[in-house]
Amino acid sequence: QSEVMPIIMGSRFLQVYIATKNHEYKKYFEVISPWEREYLLLSV
Repeated sequence: QSEVMPIIMGSRFLQVYIATKNHEYKKYFEVISPWEREYLLLSV
């Protein structure tokens, strides 16, 4: 954890930013790409 970022960006902004990035990260891994559909789903 950075000690400088809350001072620079503000503690509340940083909390919201981190929550947003965590949500984006989780949503990214919920998506099945066309490549995965074509090559991996056929072998299940």
